Amino acid sequence: VYLFGADRFSVVNFMDDNQEALRYLFLKDYGGDANAVRTVYTKNQVYMYLKYAHEQYYNIAEAAGSYAYTDLDIFGDPPAVRLCYDYYKQVELNASSNSYTFDPTVINGRSMP
Repeated sequence: VYLFGADRFSVVNFMDDNQEALRYLFLKDYGGDANAVRTVYTKNQVYMYLKYAHEQYYNIAEAAGSYAYTDLDIFGDPPAVRLCYDYYKQVELNASSNSYTFDPTVINGRSMP
């Protein structure tokens, strides 16, 4: 029983550490707090953060760690990045009262090439 518990602890520890390493690798200006709020205020900032993650993805072979692509195309290039996003089914903005209401149903699985 002890060996199983020790092995399970090692796997969980590895997963947590690996997730933290990926945050540092892909999240621009990540400061080590996974619960911190990351706010962007302009379209330019959104594009800047997405560009950073995109560049990091294609430079993953240079990372200090055992990261690699699952497969390469016939030219030896990694798979193309796909942007996936979730959104609320319906959101209504009432500008006169400065309020909004939304259907809490989340639509997911959308992707853009």
